[in-house]
Amino acid sequence: MKTRKGFVLLKRSEFKNWIMKQTINRKVTMIQNHHTWLPDYTNFDDNHFDKVIGMKNFHVNQRGWSDIGQHITTFPDGMIIVGTRPFERAPAGIRGHNSEAICIEHLGNFDKGKDKMTEQHRRTVVHVNSVLNLKFALEASVDHNVYHHWYDMSTLQRTGGKGNTKTCPGSNFFGGNSIEDCKKNLIPFIKKDLKTFPEYKAVFEGAEKEKPIGYALVVRAYSLNVRKGPGTRFRKMGKINRGTNVDIYERKGRWTRISSGKDQRWVSSYYLLKVWKGVVIDEDPKGLSVRTGPGRKFRKISAIMKDTKVTVYEQDVSGWYKIDFLDKWFSGKYIKLI
Repeated sequence: MKTRKGFVLLKRSEFKNWIMKQTINRKVTMIQNHHTWLPDYTNFDDNHFDKVIGMKNFHVNQRGWSDIGQHITTFPDGMIIVGTRPFERAPAGIRGHNSEAICIEHLGNFDKGKDKMTEQHRRTVVHVNSVLNLKFALEASVDHNVYHHWYDMSTLQRTGGKGNTKTCPGSNFFGGNSIEDCKKNLIPFIKKDLKTFPEYKAVFEGAEKEKPIGYALVVRAYSLNVRKGPGTRFRKMGKINRGTNVDIYERKGRWTRISSGKDQRWVSSYYLLKVWKGVVIDEDPKGLSVRTGPGRKFRKISAIMKDTKVTVYEQDVSGWYKIDFLDKWFSGKYIKLI
């Protein structure tokens, strides 16, 4: 393990132990896979730190971001770098789908005819995904382990690769970048690696998981203290940032538990705003219209397809639902709320 300018370089054998020790209060439901495109394999010569420092400088100075976009970077020799973007902060990965995501950048250009992924890199891609699945108790699936290519950059909806999309993480990434390619060529390897972990049965085959009783959004506080119990006398367990979605498992006085099972993590209820989770049930092949206000008189700005999962921030008396802090609304009769 080596460090430089806030970045940590890890061997594949070190990554699981390192990430399992990290306290991450933010809810994570998605592991994003990207390729850098540039730099590619021709730019790599055991210069791991130089590559991520260069990426960070580009993201900050050219893109105007506050930090490097990804949480994790993998390399052709199988090495891994974490930092400097905190895991508690959402990545700059797939626009519109970052709030509950961890972002991995795989160094290389994995479009057809470009870089041929090394065996060491291949093993690391699988392992990093599987360890993150374990860390956040996510079944290996195309709902949790996703490719950038599946999301339309104009509508921000998951289209499976149709519309205005990037090829990322590469048109030849594990045999292709389609959902079917991922199901066939990546997910089985992640599942196999997951089952080698001693914790696997306890996480995925243990007692039935506790289900949330509601959902909320962190508001008012720039960063909200997370504590071991329902009160200020309990030890701090870190922070979560404003705009973070959390699950609610228990309410006790003015405190709310945001973790399941024996993992006790509590926050002040004062800083939470109730939200709803739902799924689009509209059968229209063109999708459900999203408008600038609660009604058909407002301008249509996009559409979302059936089975898309959404977060509802406000319910208007007219029966329309708001799905963004900005003015994005659609008719509530086409949404099944959880």
